[in-house]
Amino acid sequence: MLTKKDINKMSGLLYLLSVTQNKSKRKASESLSTSIDTLNKYISELEQDLGLKIFSNDGHGSIISPQGQEVLVLAEELNEILRQLNGIALSSNQIGGQVKIGVEEGVSQTLFNNKIIDFFMNYPDLHIVSSCCENVNQINLHTIDVLLSYTIPSSNTMSLCHSSVLPCGLFASKSYIDKFGFPNTLHELVNEHHFCENPNYIRQIQGWKEFRKLLRHISYSANSVYMVNNMVSAGGGIGLLPLHHKHDNLLNIGQCLAETGIDFSYNIHLLAHQKTLAYPKIAAVLNLLQQVMSEP
Repeated sequence: MLTKKDINKMSGLLYLLSVTQNKSKRKASESLSTSIDTLNKYISELEQDLGLKIFSNDGHGSIISPQGQEVLVLAEELNEILRQLNGIALSSNQIGGQVKIGVEEGVSQTLFNNKIIDFFMNYPDLHIVSSCCENVNQINLHTIDVLLSYTIPSSNTMSLCHSSVLPCGLFASKSYIDKFGFPNTLHELVNEHHFCENPNYIRQIQGWKEFRKLLRHISYSANSVYMVNNMVSAGGGIGLLPLHHKHDNLLNIGQCLAETGIDFSYNIHLLAHQKTLAYPKIAAVLNLLQQVMSEP
C-alpha cells in the first residue's frame, strides 16, 4: 500500500532530477518556485531512506555519486511517466495544454508566419511556450517537447521529424541604397559597402565564412538575429536574410554574387521528444511546423 513516505520519495526523485537538469540547486529552486531548503530536505530524506549518498564532493563542488547516478535513472523514468500523463488527449477536439519548444536563436524568424493565427484559432486551448538559446547545447532537452535548431543534437532523447535547407540573400534598406548606391559588381559590394552580421553566421550559414573574408567594412555585429535585422532595416548596412520571406522596405542586392558561385543557405531541423511526439497536441504542432518548413 502506498504510504506518505513513498510520496516523499517520489518528490525527492523529482527534486533530484531538477537539480541535475538545472546544474545547480539555486536554479532548480527558482524554476520550481520553491526554496533551496525544501530541495535539501527532500533529497536528504531520500538519501536517508536509501542509505546512500547521492552527492559527493570532489574538491571543486558537489557532484553526483555513482550510486546517485543509479537513483537518477529512476528519477528520469518517473519524469517520463509524468510527461506521458501530461500529453494525454482524448480527441483532436480536446487538444489543449502546453507544448514546450526549444529554439536555437534566429531559427523562428523564418517559420512563424500568418499561418500561426489560423492554427491558434483551430486549437484555442493549446499554449505554445518557446525558450530561446544562442546555441543548441544550451537547451535542456529534458524539459522540452519540440526542438528547432540549426544542428542535430547528439542526445538520443529526440527524434528527427523534418529538415529543410533555406536559401539566403543580401538585403539593404532603400534609405541605405539611396545613400551608398546599388552595388553593380562584386568589387563594389565588398569594398564600398557596410555590412551587419551575427557572429553565429560563421557556424550556421553555409558560404558566409568564405564571403566574410572579402568584406572591407563589417560595421555592426550582434549575437541576436533580430538586432541585426533591425539595424539593416534602419539603414545601417547590408545584412543576410532568408530569401523565401517577405522583407518589407528591403531590397535584394545580391545579384552580383552570381559571379562568385557563393551559395548562402542554412539547415533547420525539427525534432521532438521520442516518447511524446505521437501525442495529439505534439503532433498538431509538428504538423504545423513541417508545413511551414516545406513552403518554397
